[in-house]
Amino acid sequence: MRKTLFIYTLLCSVLVAYLLNTNTRFFEFQYYLSQPTFFWFFAFTLLLLWLYMWGISWLKKVTVNWFMVYARRPPWVQHILFYILACLTVGLFHLFLLSFLYTLIGSDLRSSGYLKRGFPTFVLVLLLYVGLLAWKPSYSIFYYMYRHALRKKAKQLIQWKEKQLNLLADMHTEPSTVMEVKAESTILEPVAWINTVQTLDILVFVSKRKGSVLYMTNGEVILTLFSAKVIMDWKSKHWFLKIANGRYVNMYHLRRSKSSKYRLQASSAICKGFYEKSTLDEKGLQKLLHVSEWFEQELAHHEIIRDSLPRDCWNEWFEYA
Repeated sequence: MRKTLFIYTLLCSVLVAYLLNTNTRFFEFQYYLSQPTFFWFFAFTLLLLWLYMWGISWLKKVTVNWFMVYARRPPWVQHILFYILACLTVGLFHLFLLSFLYTLIGSDLRSSGYLKRGFPTFVLVLLLYVGLLAWKPSYSIFYYMYRHALRKKAKQLIQWKEKQLNLLADMHTEPSTVMEVKAESTILEPVAWINTVQTLDILVFVSKRKGSVLYMTNGEVILTLFSAKVIMDWKSKHWFLKIANGRYVNMYHLRRSKSSKYRLQASSAICKGFYEKSTLDEKGLQKLLHVSEWFEQELAHHEIIRDSLPRDCWNEWFEYA
């Protein structure tokens, strides 16, 4: 699949590079073959096209997978934002680069006629390619490069779990010896808890398009393929309040802030434990605990019924993977 995609990508990029350098004289092969400078322009254009393809693929990965605010938007909004951002970034960079190159040879981009002949063709190709990636990200040759990086991380995680499982097997065969080793080991959690967390320890549950992110009270971040619908199966479901689209918080640890009715705050003990391991600072946590205006009444209702909510529901475990 990757070899076929690479061949198609190479052929298409060669065709587009030739088209951008010939425009209306596309079929005059003999004329361009006789021009020595044509091959330099062609090679430079081909290099630029691959650079742009890599940049667009990287931009999609960053905006969709890493930028939390962007990922919380509906899918159609994500595609529109990516489309606009990719086209503007690549289009403006292309114009600035060509303008700089024309300046070096003592010419001007406007007087060269490129804006009337070559640039519309470039914009058309750019729009088609960005649209293709918005529809099918796997059509990018660089998509598999990112997948390889993810597989490498997954392999490291599997090796770590195998190490834990081997430790558990040893505990059954030689309990006394292994327990002494485990006391000196840096592995603190039992193997049975590798894929399990207590619902009490979940501070924020952020549901995304392909899975969810759990922010724990100790600052750890856990990824899961489950959506927020799984909360409805918990005994403690009434304690998890929806404060924004796809964002649920454990109100057992939180109260409304006195400074703003749209802000929640945790106790000093929870905050201290959270910041010890978390990569988020105070502003990052406040952003997670910000209550959307649309859900403020839900918070008000929770405050009314809070004292009547069950408190014997926290002995529950959630198997997130």
